Amino acid sequence: MNARLTGRAAGAWGLVLALFGSACDGQGPEGPGFVDVTIGGPTAVGAAVVNVSGGGVTAFEGAGGSRVFAAPLPPEVHRVVVVGESGAHLRFRVRVEDRGATLPTVVLLSVVDDGNLPVWAGDYEATVAR
Repeated sequence: MNARLTGRAAGAWGLVLALFGSACDGQGPEGPGFVDVTIGGPTAVGAAVVNVSGGGVTAFEGAGGSRVFAAPLPPEVHRVVVVGESGAHLRFRVRVEDRGATLPTVVLLSVVDDGNLPVWAGDYEATVAR
């Protein structure tokens, strides 16, 4: 009888683990954290003004030596100025409530090169990644 109970208990634990494993398939929410934004183009980028839109955006921080200044614009839009030290690309991070949710949208409004000369923003791209 003990062997029978042990077999049933093992089977029950196997079922519990299988159900738990299927519930944790990576498709659920990941919780708060940062997503990375990189701005690049045909020349080195010195600074950029962007709009970041999407629900769950809570904060911004510089990355790779850049500095970030942000202000909210209703609804669910933030105007962000990113100023880089030097280098080909600008990088910054966006803090979100759920890293598993839809990524924020970043629209370039204005870009200057590393000599502080205005360049056409259409030649540059903002990439958002988890």
